[in-house]
Amino acid sequence: MQKNSHLNRRLVLSGPIALAALAGVHGTAFAAPSLDLASWKTGTADDFDAFLHQPFFAKMQDGSLLHMTLVDVEAGNSGSARPKNLARSEGVILTFESELGENLAKQGDHSVKMYNSSLGNFEAFLGATPRRSGGYNIELVLN
Repeated sequence: MQKNSHLNRRLVLSGPIALAALAGVHGTAFAAPSLDLASWKTGTADDFDAFLHQPFFAKMQDGSLLHMTLVDVEAGNSGSARPKNLARSEGVILTFESELGENLAKQGDHSVKMYNSSLGNFEAFLGATPRRSGGYNIELVLN
């Protein structure tokens, strides 16, 4: 029970900020970009390393808000086999932790609207992957 009330307090405090941003309201609270918005589409693993341990939000298809923390960034270097017409020079796998990772795993993968205060909005496809230690991480693969 304690875990749910802790999560609810956090969503009550951070949820309205993320929802306002997801709705397209951009105030000065969101004006600290480290990468331009195109970086969601072109950023490398090195670019995303700057966002480790930062909060990210995803607006789920049912309208709920998923709060996540970026915990790992991995380059997906496909070498000469990588198609030349892709905007990104390498694939990137972003791994997030969330108290609701298990709920996402039960519901299946989702198309969501992602938000980070520095990166802005981005349409993405999230999937839950099991951890060896139990529970689930949430992954976003950027090609």
